[in-house]
Amino acid sequence: MNRCLDENDLAALAEGRLLEAARPAVDGHLRECGRCRELATALVAAAAVDAADGAASGHPRPSGAGAPWGLPLPPGEGRGEGGSAARTLRTLASVAAALLVAGIAALPWLLDPGTRPAGPPAFAGPGGFDSPAARAVRAELPSLEALLAVPLPPVTRGAPGDLAALSPRGKVLDTRPGLRWRADGLAPGPARVLVLALDPRDLRATPVARFEAEATAGSAPLPPAVLLERGRPYAWRVEATAEDGGTARSPEVRFSLATAAEMGRVHDLTARVAGKLDQPTTLAVDALAFFRAGLDEAALARAATALELAAHPASRAGPGVRLHAAAVARAAAARLGLGEEASRYDALVRELSGKAPRR
Repeated sequence: MNRCLDENDLAALAEGRLLEAARPAVDGHLRECGRCRELATALVAAAAVDAADGAASGHPRPSGAGAPWGLPLPPGEGRGEGGSAARTLRTLASVAAALLVAGIAALPWLLDPGTRPAGPPAFAGPGGFDSPAARAVRAELPSLEALLAVPLPPVTRGAPGDLAALSPRGKVLDTRPGLRWRADGLAPGPARVLVLALDPRDLRATPVARFEAEATAGSAPLPPAVLLERGRPYAWRVEATAEDGGTARSPEVRFSLATAAEMGRVHDLTARVAGKLDQPTTLAVDALAFFRAGLDEAALARAATALELAAHPASRAGPGVRLHAAAVARAAAARLGLGEEASRYDALVRELSGKAPRR
C-alpha cells in the first residue's frame, strides 16, 4: 500500500471490519508511515474509551486480535461487513477528538461535524485570518464577495408527509455515504430506496441498489455489497407510506463521489495550515477549501462547526472567521438547494457584517 490510509480505512480499522485481504497491506504501511501510525494510535485510544463506555453500560464489546504493528485492534462487531452510518460517524468523531487531545493534526475530512471539542486544545495556536499561516493560503480561497454572490434558492417548507431526500447531494467525500430523508408525517413501515448510476454522457440511469429501511428512522446505510465509483454521477430517491395512507415520493437527488485528485488538491491546501492555527480558523479554512472544490456538504458541515467553536469564550478566532464561516455556510447551503438553511446563514452574515435584515 503506497498511499496513506483514508477515512474509510480508518473507520473500518476502528470498527473491527477491515477485510482480512486488506490487513497485510495496512499493517505493512503502518510499520513504515509514522503519520498513519500516529493516527491509528489515537484511533485505538478512542476505541478503548468507547469499549469502556460499553462495559460501563452493561453492553461490553469484544476485544479485537492483536496487530503486527504493535497495537491491539479496536473492538468490533464482525469483520468484512458494513456497519451503520451512525456508528461510522461516531467513530470518526472519536478519532478527531482523540487527535485534538493528543495535539495531532488530523486529515481535514476526519473531523466529523458532530465533534464538539472544547477547552484549550481546540483553541491552541494563533486565530484569525490575519495570522501568517492563514494569509499564506487566503489568495487561493474564495473571497467573501464571491461567496455572497451565490444566489439564494427559494425557501420551501414541505407539509407533513412531503418526502424529501436530504443527503447525499452534490459532490461528497465518503465512498459509502449514508442516506437521509425527512421522516415527518411518515407512517411506520418500509421506505423503498432506489440508487441509480448515471451515464456521464447522456445521464441514462442504471439501478445499482434497491433496498428497504424503516421509513420513520429517516436514514439508512448503503447495503454492504454496493460499491460506488469516484467521479461517477449518481441519483437516489425514496418512497414510503404517509400517515394518511397515501404514497409519499421524494424528488430525485443527484450526487457524485469526489475523485482522488479533487481530494488531493483539498488536502494539499488544508495541510499547509494544519497545526498552525486554532481549531475554529482551521475549520473555516477547510470549509473554504472544500467549497472551492465543489464539496458543499463537507464545506457546510465544517463551517457550522467553525461557527460554534468561534463563539466559544476561549476562542481567539475573531469576527472575520465567523463572518467567512457564515458566508461559506450560506453559499454551500445555497448550492445544495437548501433554501431555509441558506436563508438562516444569510441572516447571520448580515448580522455579523452590520447590514439590515432582508425584507
